[in-house]
Amino acid sequence: MSRGILLLVPMILMGLWSGGVGQAEERERDKPRAEVKIISHVDLSVASAESGLSSQVHRRNESPLTLGRLAIAVDRAGYIYVYASLSDGETYSHHQLIKYDATGKIIATFRLPEYVKRGAAGLNSLTLYREKLYAPAAWHNDWGEVQGGVLIFSDRGDVERLIELPLHFTPNRVLVAPSGIMYIVGTGPQMRHGQLTYAGSSMVLKLDSRGRLLKAFSPFPAETPDETLDLLSRSLQNELLLDDQGHLLHILPDARIRVFSADGEWLDTLSPSLKSFDFLSAAFWYDGYLVLATDRLVEQRASLYFIDRKGEVVTRVETTGQSLPVVAGHDGFYYGVARLASSGPEDRIRFRIIKLDLSAEF
Repeated sequence: MSRGILLLVPMILMGLWSGGVGQAEERERDKPRAEVKIISHVDLSVASAESGLSSQVHRRNESPLTLGRLAIAVDRAGYIYVYASLSDGETYSHHQLIKYDATGKIIATFRLPEYVKRGAAGLNSLTLYREKLYAPAAWHNDWGEVQGGVLIFSDRGDVERLIELPLHFTPNRVLVAPSGIMYIVGTGPQMRHGQLTYAGSSMVLKLDSRGRLLKAFSPFPAETPDETLDLLSRSLQNELLLDDQGHLLHILPDARIRVFSADGEWLDTLSPSLKSFDFLSAAFWYDGYLVLATDRLVEQRASLYFIDRKGEVVTRVETTGQSLPVVAGHDGFYYGVARLASSGPEDRIRFRIIKLDLSAEF
């Protein structure tokens, strides 16, 4: 099997509810269990414009292509939406957003606006809400200023709506509450010493369902001055998510979870008993439990932690090898992305989408 394949090989380790006392067999029987099974996969490839997917942009040199961004989302019917961008690091870039069925057959190719495809721009992530695909992007307008926005696609591949955001704000991720309220996570200008700086500072924009700006958080309140400076320079793309009560959860690398109201007011800080991590590849909900997919680079160890509403770690699944970013599909399954070793034409980059069955007994 190719060394370039990143596989998720779960080694099941079971955590303990705190305070459990009794015989060893009883404790073993009472331990919560979790398991991740690979149930299927589909291999796809990202092809350059010269490979036939597009003929609008052509390369001017023979520099090797690299994969810039890759984002996936899965709807209730199991259709997989994949955004990918290719670049040679110099003059060439290619962007594609494609809808596949579970076998990898192309169902639709989405039409990206020219201003998104131009230069090194592109989409930053994908979010599904009520069968619509939300994609944040940033580009340069006719005056050379950074213009951010959220593109909302229909299932046919057309841009139904564009929500333009304040100038110089670069959106990275869209969170949508059941009410339709949107939280746009990204970076934007910051006032420092009376001067407006455009160095990226973490920001969250709160918009109503019509796209009107309600409030901006910049940055989240911090407990210490050092923490404020740290939050100014950090990206919140993977570290922020919503719960079913409309609270915002901010997950810090030291394993603390800060809880905020829907208006960005700090409510509480939870300290689960888990190791600090170098990288948070995903955070999602499973049956009322918060699941964190974390990586510790020195140990080359990735873990899935299940955390209850009190902030306690209920159980943990350890995975060997490198990171396998995981997203929660709307079909009830979970999906990981693995890069495949290069083989075949140099104008194609191959990867694998792995469908996971996540089961836990609490």
